[in-house]
Amino acid sequence: MREHYRCGYRCAAVTAASLIMSLAVSAFALDSDAIPSLDFIYARRGPQLLSPVTHTIDLNGKDFLEFRWLDDMARTDRFVLKIYRGYNMYAKNLVYRQDVAPHATTFRMRSVFFETGQVYTWSLVRVSIGGEKSDRSFSSFKVIKK
Repeated sequence: MREHYRCGYRCAAVTAASLIMSLAVSAFALDSDAIPSLDFIYARRGPQLLSPVTHTIDLNGKDFLEFRWLDDMARTDRFVLKIYRGYNMYAKNLVYRQDVAPHATTFRMRSVFFETGQVYTWSLVRVSIGGEKSDRSFSSFKVIKK
């Protein structure tokens, strides 16, 4: 009887592996329009923020603060950039929101917008052509003017 269970588990594992392989082969054989979009999987990872990502930003003598990021996703419809006063990303702390073009990797804001000594948090979300939103990428910084 015990031998029957061991074979049963082995047989189940072999059957599962065979099923997965047959589905993979079938997916390649189908027309690409018939395969469901995997955007929802790939769109989850948020864009990689490049700047500002340090604790303090010196805006002394600078007219603009440039926000920069990397994005390797095709099929991006737009980015949603938000800036919050403080560390908490609550609606009451939102001070700026902008939809950014899909192929953009930078956004500039006039430095007069930012108060010296104030902490800001910026966030970026990618929205795919299918409407799926990525995880939110965010970073906080304190504005100084030396």
